[in-house]
Amino acid sequence: MTIQLQNPAFFPHLGGAQWILAQMSRELLRRDHAVSVLCQSDDGLPERDEWRGIQVVRHPYQEPAGRAWVVEPWLDLAALKRRLSGRYEAGQILWPMHETYALASARVFPQAPLIYIVQHNTSRMTRINTRVSRLSSRVGKRLVSHQRARIQRDALAAAPAVVTWCEMTKYDMVRCFGVDPKKVHVVPPGPGIDPERDTPPHADDESLARRLDLPDAARIVYLYGDLGAGKT
Repeated sequence: MTIQLQNPAFFPHLGGAQWILAQMSRELLRRDHAVSVLCQSDDGLPERDEWRGIQVVRHPYQEPAGRAWVVEPWLDLAALKRRLSGRYEAGQILWPMHETYALASARVFPQAPLIYIVQHNTSRMTRINTRVSRLSSRVGKRLVSHQRARIQRDALAAAPAVVTWCEMTKYDMVRCFGVDPKKVHVVPPGPGIDPERDTPPHADDESLARRLDLPDAARIVYLYGDLGAGKT
């Protein structure tokens, strides 16, 4: 199969979500699928690139000027729909991992096979950021939050199938956005350990195991948030 994963950020900006995307891409490659990742670029990176055998396709992105950030979700959606036009290849399966990509792809390519992969707790989108001090900023944050929630709702409704990591996120989608539970598939992620990033046991593993009262045979796994980062 020819599969295109979609997410705003990818290589060389590799954090937690992007690393999951990379692991998914490499597993698909291992199974002899043709894989590409569509992401945005705002720092002069090439339009086409390759990382560990994964084809990376970037589209331009521009930060909204002035107070336009208040309607940034709608601006992003409109711009992405324009940029997606003409990019679909026959037989390609689309795996968006972000609500804006999911809705834009569903509207621009209504006949394309599409699976929306939801990584986060959708109910958090409706919360107001009360930590912002200025009233105008709080109102703006609330507007942005509601726009993102509307895009998420429409994306979930437009996607033929939805995949998420846990039952709680599925419950949130059904409760908050009225998603048909029959089209939501829960696929728990694997451990996400990359042999190329594996490291020898840490010197303090033994003392940590004692503090946690773990059995002698217990293995301690350290999570890394980015390439080259230390343990967290």
